[in-house]
Amino acid sequence: MSAPRTNIETQTRWHRGPIIGMILVVLFALGLLFWQLMSVAEDGTPKGNGVDQIDGRTGAPEPGTATTDGITLEADVPNDTPLTPKPETNTQP
Repeated sequence: MSAPRTNIETQTRWHRGPIIGMILVVLFALGLLFWQLMSVAEDGTPKGNGVDQIDGRTGAPEPGTATTDGITLEADVPNDTPLTPKPETNTQP
């Protein structure tokens, strides 16, 4: 069965409002998606001063892993490196 009243001009007027509403909702959702992506990108920026730190085990640089406060933590030191400096021995008389 076909539709009894198929007046295209009247249907165009009736559907104009909902179509504009759907377009506005899609634009709003795209705006929220863009905002969320920019927020995640900003939060995902690695902290540090951008100076490469050399891995003591492999000798390979680790980009941007240096700390900003200049303090070396236990996690930053390889296992074979002592945390306290060795006392210097004076060999001169």
